[in-house]
Amino acid sequence: PKRVDLNPTRVRTDHLQRSLESVWRESKASVADSNPTEQAETPPPPLADAPAVVAEGGPTAGASASVPSVSAQPPPSETVGPFGEDQGMRDTAFREAQQLTSILQLRTAVALASDDCEFGRGLNQSVYVGPVDRELVILQCGPALCLANVSLLAREFAYQRLLRLFGGPGRIVLRQPLPVRELISLGIQDPGSGYEMIAAEHPDPEALAAQFSSCLEEKAELLHEYFMLDIADGKLWSLPNALGVTSDTGLKFDELPLFLLRMCTDIDWEEEKSCFEGLCRLIADFSVEALLPSPEDAARVLATSAGSNAVVTDAQALTASVAAGEYSDVAEAAAAAKAKRARTVGPHALQELRFLHEAIRNDAASVGAAGACRWPGVFKKDNTVLKLVSLDQLYRIFERC
Repeated sequence: PKRVDLNPTRVRTDHLQRSLESVWRESKASVADSNPTEQAETPPPPLADAPAVVAEGGPTAGASASVPSVSAQPPPSETVGPFGEDQGMRDTAFREAQQLTSILQLRTAVALASDDCEFGRGLNQSVYVGPVDRELVILQCGPALCLANVSLLAREFAYQRLLRLFGGPGRIVLRQPLPVRELISLGIQDPGSGYEMIAAEHPDPEALAAQFSSCLEEKAELLHEYFMLDIADGKLWSLPNALGVTSDTGLKFDELPLFLLRMCTDIDWEEEKSCFEGLCRLIADFSVEALLPSPEDAARVLATSAGSNAVVTDAQALTASVAAGEYSDVAEAAAAAKAKRARTVGPHALQELRFLHEAIRNDAASVGAAGACRWPGVFKKDNTVLKLVSLDQLYRIFERC
């Protein structure tokens, strides 16, 4: 491609328009990747059995704290990571990405949407009280108890964090790479994909999967450089760490096939600002869905708190699981159910919601008020955050009693 000189204020509409430093990074990555240190070609496990390990790979400055709280230090600059880049190379990529005009414009839009500093400060310093359902929690924001949709809050937080750390958000490395084409094929078969509506025009889903897989491979360099989403040799190796987690606790990748499919169908790859905004939103939504409690766990908690026939339901579920061959006997099924109940009943019920809230709190404490998430004023109007009661008023009532 024709060489294009770097301009700090340019709009890069083509990922091939790279600096000399990025070409040097690519050449070093090619040399490092040519060393066959791990060539195991075992079949990838099912999605449910594909846990992730979080690898620190973001910029050394401005990185936020993570959740669950695990002490982690960024690797030294001379250490070469699994993708052939050391910390210095990633820092260079981060600085270049931060100069893109489209990213500056998206940040400006975020700042303009935030019109209440007190509201934002209250959310960033809020205290988690407890869960209500799969998405709603009770938070103490200053002197007020609020009902908050932590799912929507976490999506906005992840989006803004991706903009703030654009070019180096960190990565979640899969223990075994997953085949992209097979994942997209699963996404097409998912009822949420809407494939039934276009099945007459595209009767061969495998041909569509091959087409979409080629699309992602063509965009692999852009996804790696800006989002640390790594696709190579037709396989998915890592995902962006949009929430800044350092543990795979609570992560579920059931939505991964649809995530990759939507990356092919819902993103405008032609216009830079629209492309980056769409990718940040899509990655933020997927990251939050991966950490939200499952609908089944949430329904179980609600049923237990409502005093329903949980014992009868449990007995029926145990019998059905043994009959289906999931467990060898009732004792094994009961042990698995007990372990699951510990996550969904009692003080640890729906703990994933607390993890999402801690991600927001820890990030705000790490970067300070200037870099913390700026919450849109519309969140006060659409009941994303609903004030329930003022604790000061309650205390006055108790004093009178």
